[in-house]
Order: sequence, then structure tokens, then C-alpha cells
Amino acid sequence: MKLIQGLKRIKEGRGNNLVLAIGVFDGVHLGHQKIVKMVIERARQIDGTSMVLTFDPHPCSLINPQNSPHPITLMDEKISIFGSLGIEKCMVINFNRRFARLSPADFILHILSRGLQVNEIFVASNYLFGEGKKGNVATLRQMGKKLGFRVNSIRPLRRGGEIVSSSRIRLLIKNGKVKEAGELLGRPYSISGRVIKGKKLAAATGYPTANIRIRRKILPAKGAYIAQMEVGEQLHPAILGMANGLMEVHALDFKDDIYNSKIKVFFLRRIRGWQQFATHSDEKKQLMKDERVARKLFAG
Repeated sequence: MKLIQGLKRIKEGRGNNLVLAIGVFDGVHLGHQKIVKMVIERARQIDGTSMVLTFDPHPCSLINPQNSPHPITLMDEKISIFGSLGIEKCMVINFNRRFARLSPADFILHILSRGLQVNEIFVASNYLFGEGKKGNVATLRQMGKKLGFRVNSIRPLRRGGEIVSSSRIRLLIKNGKVKEAGELLGRPYSISGRVIKGKKLAAATGYPTANIRIRRKILPAKGAYIAQMEVGEQLHPAILGMANGLMEVHALDFKDDIYNSKIKVFFLRRIRGWQQFATHSDEKKQLMKDERVARKLFAG
């Protein structure tokens, strides 16, 4: 997949019969994947080029910073997922104040039509864009007829009687329902980070941990979780504790020193809420119970 960053490189986004998906795509959940797969299939049908157009940072961080959500996926994670789905090109536009002031008509004319020379567009049916969110699907269709591109409006995907949305998934993660969030994402929710020095208190329980401080992503609720820890290309079963932005991961049957290494943790399910322990002995007893639950899950 070719990555194009910034409007100065917009001509690199052009392609034969360009088929484009537009959106923020936070989480790249099943609903987003539906749109992306339709773009790929349509490009195949017309011997065209498939592409995703997205924005960084999240528009809410500029337009409404007080209510801006913590992301489900960071930009590098989104790009990786787009590539794994089979998209040929991904363009990331810097969502700054100048771009936010762009009218819907100017966005369509100068970026989609003249800049990218788009042939066909796929967007969610509730897609809004341009200054003050004044543009919608009808705006795209109206100008598309004049400028020569087709617009496809995709209705939201539903699961469990509700729309699959980034806000729904954020709430599930925030409430510790990582298994349910993973089902809507189409993969387990994950957090990556570099292992930092801890106070080595967990070692006294016989359950040493790799500690990661999390600052940029939405955090699961405090508590204990069953997880998988990825080091290099190897996955290891794990249990972890989450509290106050600190993730403490104990990989089962794993003894390597990974201080200062970058690891990725996949949240599978929550075992229990957060507990304070009077003694290391009490904590060890609980961690042994957590380990038994985890091993039972991994054993199938």
C-alpha cells in the first residue's frame, strides 16, 4: 500500500478509475471494513485503483477539543489495518484550522475532483464534511453529477440490534467490555507501548510484570484482564492489571527480559474489577485464581 501524507502530495493519490472511501475511520471497525471492502471490490470490477482518504488528528480535537474522544486506533494502526485489508493507497490529510475552514464545495472541487481526479466515492450515509459540517451525501451527489464522479452512500452496519459505531465501541472499552468491543472491531482491542521500569512490587508475588504507561488511547476500565502479549512476532498468553493509565502485563510461561522493548497487548476479556490487597500473600492468591481462569480459556 502506498501512503500519501499531506495535500502537497495529492497528485500521488491519482490512479486509473480511482475509487475512494472517505472518513475518520477510528477503530476501523466492521462497519468501516464493510465500506473499505466495497471500495476494493468496485476497483477490481472497473480495473481501477482503491484508496482511503482519512484525517489526522481526529477533527473533534480541533473543532470541539473539550469533548474530543481518545482514539481507538492511532494513525499508524489505522494505516496498517487498511493495508491488511488490501487497499492500494491511503492518503492522510492534516486536519488543521485552515483545512477545517474549507467549504464543502471547495473540498469537493479542489481535493476530490481536481486534486485526486476521483471516479467513484463510498461514504457512510451519515457522512458530514466541510466548514461547520455543512456538506453531506446530497452535496457530494449534486456536485458529482456536474464534475463526473459517482457517489455511493452506505447504510450503517448493525450488530445486536444497534449500529456499529466508534462511539459505541469506545463506551464498551471504557466499561471494560473488551470482548464485546473486539467483536465489533473484528479483532481484539490492542494497545502498544514501550516497557518502562516499575517498582518491582509485583515480583514479590511471583508474578513479575512488564509495565506500559498509556497516554494517547482510550483506556479499558480498571481491573484484571486476560490478554495476549506480542513481542516481535511471537504471541504469549497473559494476564494484566489496568489502573490509572498503567498497564501491568504478566505473560504466562515467559521469562525473557523485555525492559525498554516495544510490545503489543491484545485484550481478550475482563476477569474482574480492580482490587486493593492488604498483603502480597492475598494478592498472590488472587493472581493464581486469575491465572487458572486464563489458562482454562487458552486451553479451549
